[in-house]
Amino acid sequence: MRKRVFLFDGTALAYRAFYGIRELSTSKGFPTNAVFGFIRMFLKLIKDYKPQYAAVAFDVGRKSFRSELLKSYKANRRPTPDSFKVQLPYIKRFLECLGFKVIELEGYEADDVLATLADKLAKEGFEVVVVTPDKDVRQVISDRVKVLAISPKTGKSKLYDYESFKEEYQIEPEQIPEVFGLSGDQVDNIPGVPGIGEKTALKLIREFKSLEGLYQNLDKLTPKRRELLQKFKEQAFLSRELAKLNRSVPIELSPEELKVKEPDGKCLSQLLKELEMRSTAQEIKKVFPNLNLDGKEIKEGRELPVEKVKELLVPNSLFELKEVGAAPLDGRLVVSYNESFCRVEPKKATELLKLARRVYTHSAKELYHILGERGRELNLFDVSLGYYLLNPLLKDYSLESLLKEHLESLELPCEGSKLLHYLVELGKRVERELKEKGLEELYYRVELPLTFVLYDMEKAGLPFDRAYLEEFDSELSEREKRIREEIYDLAGEQFNLNSPKQLAKVLFEKLGLKPLKRTKSGYSTDSETLTTLALEGHRIAQLLLEYRKVSKLRSTFIQGILKRLGEDGRVHGRFLQTATATGRLSSIETGKFWRFGSI
Repeated sequence: MRKRVFLFDGTALAYRAFYGIRELSTSKGFPTNAVFGFIRMFLKLIKDYKPQYAAVAFDVGRKSFRSELLKSYKANRRPTPDSFKVQLPYIKRFLECLGFKVIELEGYEADDVLATLADKLAKEGFEVVVVTPDKDVRQVISDRVKVLAISPKTGKSKLYDYESFKEEYQIEPEQIPEVFGLSGDQVDNIPGVPGIGEKTALKLIREFKSLEGLYQNLDKLTPKRRELLQKFKEQAFLSRELAKLNRSVPIELSPEELKVKEPDGKCLSQLLKELEMRSTAQEIKKVFPNLNLDGKEIKEGRELPVEKVKELLVPNSLFELKEVGAAPLDGRLVVSYNESFCRVEPKKATELLKLARRVYTHSAKELYHILGERGRELNLFDVSLGYYLLNPLLKDYSLESLLKEHLESLELPCEGSKLLHYLVELGKRVERELKEKGLEELYYRVELPLTFVLYDMEKAGLPFDRAYLEEFDSELSEREKRIREEIYDLAGEQFNLNSPKQLAKVLFEKLGLKPLKRTKSGYSTDSETLTTLALEGHRIAQLLLEYRKVSKLRSTFIQGILKRLGEDGRVHGRFLQTATATGRLSSIETGKFWRFGSI
């Protein structure tokens, strides 16, 4: 099996990324749209094709042999935007961090470098794939050279080998410059022959093979087209030369130099940090799951007996008070100091934690439920709450998620107890960022005190009269049964009232009622439809609306409350402080996750 090498047109791909994504920049205003788009595009190509040998070529300047042939070559292009220029070094740096060879050669365009390398590597036995959005590069296609064409508009890719190219274009790849000689190229300001587009150019070259063949047979054309071609003959032949790729670029590279190296995690991490693209680290990790992106070794903590951890925390002086991490994990409280941790019973936890100068926890409210009122005596910092103020749009503030974001190279699922010592490091970072962004007062005067209030609310719960609810449930059950039986009498059969398909069949096929609207699965039986039918006087629709109201009241509210009612006659909800970006609270059921009451 032949080795495969991928040759990327870096300049063309970078331009596509730049114009495909707009209005992205760092907090300091540095543009990042081209880098962001390029990284996403390139990672997808790597994921799909897994190149082992590769090179990425970039244009250097605007002057080339084509500029000598035609002064106006590329002259109609808008000046390269400064916001694009400043991003190119970061794109190249990304590629180098990723282990890809970057090639730039003064006076030569990326297309010419790629064409030269494609020829050389094909002769050396490689299967070559050139990746570009530019159509003119398809002239390099042969039995050993393919082109992965990236659509400039959609970004979708199509792989052309010799057979598929021939099938679509019905010409030889080397005839592409002949086509451009007639149609020109508006992007590069290759003039061609005015009035002849790509379809016409292809048709003429299919018939006459080349410009020479075409001009020898002008008498076979219409007078108008013949006159046009005669007038712009010199321009047609010049355009063909401009479209031809130079396959003799003076570049010497051994195949070994094109071997893709291992990505440099530290280099990538620093780049992403500068560009404020921390979320992109997760995209890189999907492609390179074993890559250490934070440049540090992930150290797992070792479990020690509680008394041993206690000895480590006992200070020799006031200035040696320690900082610890603490979080409920696997149904027990885990306390971590440096790279040691212990699982501790709630009764001993407060005594142990009081030895610490600062306790970094993942959820202060959770800790209060374990420690009771004595939890308020601790000097706590709630990392998830602080992180929420810094990043209110995240969907997940779980300990596992925050540790992964902090460590970047961490693979999930992870065992939280062995990594809990990183909670202190993460907490200090969050504290520092809160101060830098002026959010300290909001945290200490509003959010942290609110955790005490929510703890009290959760602990107290809401009282309900179980006997009354059970009696009401029985009444609703009888009412539901009576309505259901009356519906069956009107329908003339029994059916599943909660099945839209069965209900629609009864209403609109059997009873002949007029449907209001259709869905993908048939006629709609939604509330709007039933209400319309009920207002028209159809008794069955009135009963169905009543049935739905009673059923909803019974299942969602009455039975829902009874199901969650504790032995103390109260429902203990869980109030979420970090669930919405707007700052409002949300509440969910608790199941058996929480312990209530002091210890």
